[in-house]
Amino acid sequence: AIKYLSLSISRISALLFLLYKQYTESREPCQGERKTTMKYDSVIFDLDGTLLDTLCDLGDSVNRMLEKFGFPTHTYDEIKNMVGNGARRLALNAIPDGEENERAEECVSYFMSHYDDGQNNKTKPFKGIPEVIGTLKAHGIMTAVVTNKLDAVAKSLCKQFFGDSFRGITKLYLMR
Repeated sequence: AIKYLSLSISRISALLFLLYKQYTESREPCQGERKTTMKYDSVIFDLDGTLLDTLCDLGDSVNRMLEKFGFPTHTYDEIKNMVGNGARRLALNAIPDGEENERAEECVSYFMSHYDDGQNNKTKPFKGIPEVIGTLKAHGIMTAVVTNKLDAVAKSLCKQFFGDSFRGITKLYLMR
């Protein structure tokens, strides 16, 4: 069986940063070469799917909404293809006929009001991420999170899984 590693751009960037920093700190410069120092002093991460594996909790929340309104539920694989554009868009993507459904706004309203009820049942950091964050912090690198997750939920999850590791946690607002 072929095994592969799926990493987001943020995780790849953080890992490359650590490898480069280790390389530059461990090698001796050639004669006449000036020793260079790292120019980066901060790393910004996305939350869902980058630092935290939230798919199961998102899927359970979506399916709870669908069951409430009598719609068919989705598998985690189906829901995985719906995430990435915020909670409202996820709810609309999950219901039959999306925005055209006559109960669309009612579904979105229910989903948004119950969104954080189940956001911490199965959520966990991806393997190795707490160590990456800890290493960055130990090297004096400032870390922050930018997410489209609801602000209170994002801050609560970051606090629970990473303590005070992040200098800032903010919601990303996209203009249409």
